[in-house]
Amino acid sequence: MLQLIGGRGRLGQALLRHSGHQMVRLLPREVYEHWWQDGSAERAAHYFSANAAPGDTVCVLAGVLDPKQPEDVHDRVNFALPCHAAQGAIDAGLRVVTFGSVMERFMSHPNRYVATKARLSEWIGRLAETGAPALHLQIHTLYGGGPPSPFMFLGQMYEALKEQRPFAMSSGRQIREYHHVDDDAVAINLMLDAGVSGLAHISHGEALTLRELALGVMTAIGKESQLLLGELPDPASDNFAGVLERSALLDSLEFRKTVPAVAAEMQTALASG
Repeated sequence: MLQLIGGRGRLGQALLRHSGHQMVRLLPREVYEHWWQDGSAERAAHYFSANAAPGDTVCVLAGVLDPKQPEDVHDRVNFALPCHAAQGAIDAGLRVVTFGSVMERFMSHPNRYVATKARLSEWIGRLAETGAPALHLQIHTLYGGGPPSPFMFLGQMYEALKEQRPFAMSSGRQIREYHHVDDDAVAINLMLDAGVSGLAHISHGEALTLRELALGVMTAIGKESQLLLGELPDPASDNFAGVLERSALLDSLEFRKTVPAVAAEMQTALASG
């Protein structure tokens, strides 16, 4: 069984849709919402000992993505809570999976979100080195499962299109992979079935620049005239060169082609919004 902490978000709901042969259980928020506090690893171990079975996997999906949220919020939700949940799950004899961002590998000056996820990655890595069944999965930018979040690149594009105003952006040299959330749910299950531990990433290997993404999507929906490239400055720290290869474990998975799939999701969101 998969036991999901923070399972009501985009990725958690996708895991519910693509659970395959596994049963999935969403932990009530009131169970884990204070697990960032000191002593919570023991409370988590006690909970899992009473509410899980040998062979279960705990997926810690709870997180704060918006880098503008206060630093202490990121520390609590993106680092302390998953560390305590992971230690409690391991102490109860379970497997644990935490989630981060591939940007942990690329940003020399990470924002609050990426910085806390990098700390979590290091912590889980040390846990795995002891032989514990622990995995930290670094994922790329997700889309699908509803309108994009306003603080994300696609969310800003969506808001501009919805309000019928120009979409201003940087030169768009930043390199990204975009993944449909349902594709990543399938990929996660493949990783779990393979028994991967330590640090891993889910990549399809078909990276593109934000310029290519924006031009492709805006052109596909007939709004290319609203795109203002180079109107904003490029970020000081970002991924301008790094590309990850697809894991051999994911060779059987056919990821959606980024531009047409993102354009279709954008059109759906605009039609329903």
